[in-house]
Amino acid sequence: QPLSDIAQGPSRGTIEYKQYINPALPQSRLHDGDTDTVSRRAKDDGKFFIHISDTHHDPFFDPEATMGAAICHSCLFSEEVFGSEAYCPRTLPTNEASIEIGQYPFGRYGCNPPRRLVDSLYHAMKGIDAHPRFVVMTGDLAPHGYPGDKATLTNTTTFEDLCPTKLLIMKRQAAFWKQHFPHTKLVFTLGNNDHFPKDKYWQPFITALGDVFHEEGLFTKKEHEMFTRYGSVYYDIDNLRFIALDFTLFTPGGEVTFVDPASLSGLSEEETACELFPVRHRTIQWFERTLKEAREQKKAVYIVGHQPLTTKRGKDELNVYGVHYGKLKFL
Repeated sequence: QPLSDIAQGPSRGTIEYKQYINPALPQSRLHDGDTDTVSRRAKDDGKFFIHISDTHHDPFFDPEATMGAAICHSCLFSEEVFGSEAYCPRTLPTNEASIEIGQYPFGRYGCNPPRRLVDSLYHAMKGIDAHPRFVVMTGDLAPHGYPGDKATLTNTTTFEDLCPTKLLIMKRQAAFWKQHFPHTKLVFTLGNNDHFPKDKYWQPFITALGDVFHEEGLFTKKEHEMFTRYGSVYYDIDNLRFIALDFTLFTPGGEVTFVDPASLSGLSEEETACELFPVRHRTIQWFERTLKEAREQKKAVYIVGHQPLTTKRGKDELNVYGVHYGKLKFL
């Protein structure tokens, strides 16, 4: 049941308290207005979880600055304006929570939010359940508008060639999470803004992000290995299996590839797709194995993703005409 919305312009972060396993549970138990009672019942029944999404925390939030829609920080970060001369922050503010931001202490409508709003979100979650077993986060931890988000890649580009700010921000987000919920499992899936460059599965960044999440304690060794190979992870919690799929990988242009299609003449459509998009190919195989294993172990499955596994027009549309999308739908 939706409890509140955090308005952020084009992307709206949300917090929800959701029921699982037993859909026949009386609705009156979800609407008694007593969060302590709901929290106690959640622990007793084991049938609830919290879902959050699109927090887009921006450590350089400035309510008086604007770089574009949803972006309220210095335009000096803009590659569209300054090109290679755009400012690349290599350190983050150390005192975010105490920075004075005037009449917008919790952010400004239409902007990615500051630290205080993220802290407020986590405190609200604790008011629902101070020690949840797990929380589902469906992506977009990262803010918009940082250098490198629209970088042009070549087969020789390394992560060290680009601005590291987004990785630093996501590392800090992981630390915030462990600070607020040291014993709660975060069921995390990548959003399109969590990729670097934005909207693109690029292996050097996926590897770097997986290493950071492992170092910060968000990933076990097994989850780290899955994430750095597929950008996707499954989490087993009791008789549930959450499969966190990176759907950005399946959007047009979502997998960075440097294979020349002309070199694949004579191959079938499926063979061509597998050669052009090897991560999609191996992720589909992993997804199928993961589903079969869950069935054998009699686990209920939740498929968790930032984008919906449906057709839609415009932003974040999945590549519905691709071979791998067809396989994904079939599974």
